[in-house]
Amino acid sequence: MNRGKKILILLGCGALLIFLSLSFSGQDISARAIVLGLGVDWDEQTKQYLITAEIVSPGGGSDQQVGTFSKLVDGRGDTMSHALSDIYAQTGRKSSLGQCQILLLGESMYKNTDLLQCLSYFSLSEAFKDSSSVCCTVGEANALMNTQLPLSGSISMTLVELLKDAGKLVAVPSTTLNKFMQSQMVLTRSGVLSVIEYVENKDIQQSDNAGDSQKPQGTYKCNTVAVFKDNRFVTALDDTQSLAYTLLATDCIGQIYTVKDDHDNEYNPQLISAVVTDNSCDISVEQQGDKLNVTFTIDAEVHSLANGYHGKEGIFFPKWTETMTDGMLQQVKDSIFAQIEEYFKAQQQYNFDIVNIYKAYEIKYGASDQPIQQRLPMENIVIDVKVNVTEN
Repeated sequence: MNRGKKILILLGCGALLIFLSLSFSGQDISARAIVLGLGVDWDEQTKQYLITAEIVSPGGGSDQQVGTFSKLVDGRGDTMSHALSDIYAQTGRKSSLGQCQILLLGESMYKNTDLLQCLSYFSLSEAFKDSSSVCCTVGEANALMNTQLPLSGSISMTLVELLKDAGKLVAVPSTTLNKFMQSQMVLTRSGVLSVIEYVENKDIQQSDNAGDSQKPQGTYKCNTVAVFKDNRFVTALDDTQSLAYTLLATDCIGQIYTVKDDHDNEYNPQLISAVVTDNSCDISVEQQGDKLNVTFTIDAEVHSLANGYHGKEGIFFPKWTETMTDGMLQQVKDSIFAQIEEYFKAQQQYNFDIVNIYKAYEIKYGASDQPIQQRLPMENIVIDVKVNVTEN
């Protein structure tokens, strides 16, 4: 190859590189609205979604408080994409959902609409993470997102941290978008979402940075679940029923029970708290005519909180010693049994299955063409519960 051809080839390659660099120029991050969390409500009068987005604010203007790093922006639309476009119209920035950590559904939303119409947008979006948490709120999602804890500047990150490891410590179940969407498509077509409630503490006030106004402080409660079937709201379980659900169908631990200390001395307190440190649930089914007998066997290990905090066991911590009498363990057993009894009353009343009864049936007897919910409604299922409680 002569020298002239080599020069032409090099010039051609250089021109190609310049063309490619111009075609694929990066987008300035300031032109994007990075969303940390979303709240979705429903306006029944206008038949529109109201989206509240927590958006990262990369810089602080003169109108922002010191330490503020996010803002709330509202958008409206008859579809999710339309509502997000409304946010773009207000901010001049395209919404970036890749960092969204949590999706909050307000009561007006999850109690009155088909969730598939909303959640399918996020599930099908390549930008939105399937691992993002999905929760319900007491009241409107917009109202909850406008609250704030004293030491936190981001509502989204606060709730994400609340749910992060709570299932392994304080029996708070957490559901992701992918997990919930799957629950509505499999055998029972039923699933749950955690319910978050903001509780204002009116006795404690916090001054803002300017010092000329008072802001109420509060806490977030997340100890109940809402049941959905075919993407429609069925019922909200109360504290007792929700705790029973965690024992029957989740790997959550940290359920706490108050028992009377029956040690024969005056040194011990009258009441102590016992915490579940390990739990397993086995289910067996037996068909008898048009009835189905189902047995749940729960094996729970508990420990007195007066003798150390659960979750700290290890080589650098002393071993726990037995401090609970047989009578105290029986009290925990009775409390668990009573909770589960209340849960199954709700399950039979609303005819849903979120504890895998139908799954256990099909594993043993096989599937059929007729939906199992029609062949075996909850009123035809006889439940027997066995509870074993030992001290860890």
